[in-house]
Amino acid sequence: MDEIRQYNILYSCYGEARRGHEPFVHEHALGCQLSGETDFFTAGGVLTATAGSIGLVKRNQLVKTQKRPGPEGKYMGISVLLDQESLRAYSHEHNVQATGIYTGPPVMALKPDAFLKGYFQSLLPYFEQPEKLN
Repeated sequence: MDEIRQYNILYSCYGEARRGHEPFVHEHALGCQLSGETDFFTAGGVLTATAGSIGLVKRNQLVKTQKRPGPEGKYMGISVLLDQESLRAYSHEHNVQATGIYTGPPVMALKPDAFLKGYFQSLLPYFEQPEKLN
């Protein structure tokens, strides 16, 4: 398997190390490293995502990646692209207002919790067993 994109969700599964081929990040992305590791190379430095980690990548930046399988020989990751239209709709619906321009790191690790882990695990059957979808 390689990469599968369904709407705004990208599922990656490899058996060998790979360099990322899309250096420009057009939309914010929330990702979960399911197995293996990913190095994110940005203007702000390098961040390594290991199996089980969850992170956020800021949009409109150059990011190169190096993806490596774990000891079990498999690399798996899933990313949800957060487009501007959806974020604006969420902001309007929940009365969330920006307090200024974001100036933090371009890639940040988030503290994994049961809700985020459960969300990403719930997406896997759509990619691992697509033939069962009606």
